[in-house]
Amino acid sequence: ASDEAARGLHHRAPLADGSWTPVEYVFPRPHGALAWQEQKDAAAEKAGVPRGRGDALRIMLEAHGHACNATYFDDVRVTRARAEDFVMALRDGVRDQVGHVDLQVVGALDGILLGNVITPQGQIKTLMSDDDGNQWHPLAPPARHSQVRCMFQKRISSRARGGLQDAGTWQDSKGRDCALHLHLGHKIKGSPGKWEFRHHLEENQRYGAFVSSQHAVGVIVAVGNVGTELSDEASELTTFVSRDGGISWAEAVKGSTVSDIGDQGSLVLLADNQQATKDISFSIDGGVSFRACEFSGGKSVVVRDVMVDPNATSTNFLVYGHEQDYERAAVYAVDFGMMFPRRCQDVDLAGDPGSDFELWSYSGEDEPCLMGKQVRFVRRKPAARCYVGAATRLATLERRCECEEADYECDFCYERIGGEEAALKNLSTASTTPCVWSCIPADEGKLPETCKGTFVKTAGYRKIAGNTCAGGVDLSPQRIPCPRHHSG
Repeated sequence: ASDEAARGLHHRAPLADGSWTPVEYVFPRPHGALAWQEQKDAAAEKAGVPRGRGDALRIMLEAHGHACNATYFDDVRVTRARAEDFVMALRDGVRDQVGHVDLQVVGALDGILLGNVITPQGQIKTLMSDDDGNQWHPLAPPARHSQVRCMFQKRISSRARGGLQDAGTWQDSKGRDCALHLHLGHKIKGSPGKWEFRHHLEENQRYGAFVSSQHAVGVIVAVGNVGTELSDEASELTTFVSRDGGISWAEAVKGSTVSDIGDQGSLVLLADNQQATKDISFSIDGGVSFRACEFSGGKSVVVRDVMVDPNATSTNFLVYGHEQDYERAAVYAVDFGMMFPRRCQDVDLAGDPGSDFELWSYSGEDEPCLMGKQVRFVRRKPAARCYVGAATRLATLERRCECEEADYECDFCYERIGGEEAALKNLSTASTTPCVWSCIPADEGKLPETCKGTFVKTAGYRKIAGNTCAGGVDLSPQRIPCPRHHSG
């Protein structure tokens, strides 16, 4: 943990299964997308936490095994209230021996998480949550993919969340479950190559990092594959891009690349990191299309990383690496400013035909509520040939929603019960499935030893932290008067 207040808090966590092993706090991004002190919006924003995450999101790993390749598997538990109140979020999460965790927070979008889990058969699969870890689902494969074809088999009748209305089963030609799986290494800005030591120290297995930005709403770049599980074979990997926060994906280029996002999401730069190259691939329409160009003057360069300014507002990128013989480092500046004749106009008229900007919602055209609100973001239209620049502030428009049952998660010591097979696969049961007591000993509903005036009684639910819904269904813990014979 990063401070004395946070150290040792896990010792106060009750026994969820009777025999917790020692646990640790893990920092997926050092003091970045997750905050590790309980703090409100002002302090959280200063630490780089997206607005709306004012309450701290703490993560604790309950280690329970490892494989011979030194990849460890943990249950991920989260808390957002009292420091000891951890609840189950993701079973059998993946981390390596260094402590890096396959868990990512998508920049600019509240509540969007991606994590990798291990199945009983030893397969690593990628799952996504759009409600801060309350429910998880597989990633839908791209509509077009050159190597594996997945077919949508059936629909599941359930209320859509965050525009994910096509819940169902994807299968390959052999009838096996098929999905998109991603390497979820972390890119540390300003530290070239830091992401390399995710899973493999072998030079030919250092795959590109997962990249999103607080200033590039909806845009994600990641390396992975379509199939039954995540592959470690470089020949099977592809670089994918999403423009809608992970709902849908498209193939950008073949192979593993290092990448970064610039000009508030308008620019994406990719470079092969598996073999020496003279070319880079880039997009000037926010990832809709990519083209290649030579950047090194005819020299083959081993590229280690691609970087833009930490705020993702510049049109200038750095490509960092070395020559093939390792004798000289190589740093190339790539400036896209000359490709745009002007600065984008009419940001205040976003959505109008004459504006260079559009209004975009994570949840799609129907705009269902996500984390208790409907949010519309301003971003550059893909077809606009202009640069946004650091001086242009892209606003968001928000409207609060009434609370529904799906806005609540299981309270401390409760877990949502579903089919055993679904639980093993980390697949979420319906939000209408009840939360039941899971702690040992089974002292559910026990009055506090000293009850004076009132006490808090839970029905097994609490509102998901960061969820801003108001009115409607209320499943929150209630304050109840103490029985007379317990009054002080």
